[in-house]
Amino acid sequence: MKLTASREDVRLLSCQIMGKEGCGHRANVIGALILAGRSAQDLAMLETTYAPPVAPCVDVITTAAQAILIKSRRAGLSG
Repeated sequence: MKLTASREDVRLLSCQIMGKEGCGHRANVIGALILAGRSAQDLAMLETTYAPPVAPCVDVITTAAQAILIKSRRAGLSG
């Protein structure tokens, strides 16, 4: 998964995702957030389902959003 955000306000800009089951659903969630003008902070705070047989404890979209926030803070940018 590759997630990009604006340097100024960490607003989500784009997402590339590859994988097997569940990729389409994750892409739909991120697409909706992009259209709504939401930020990586909003995505990092998103509640996802935890069901061990079908969903991980920490979802890849949460991890990607948190990585953006860490990078922006290290660079002294918004977030």
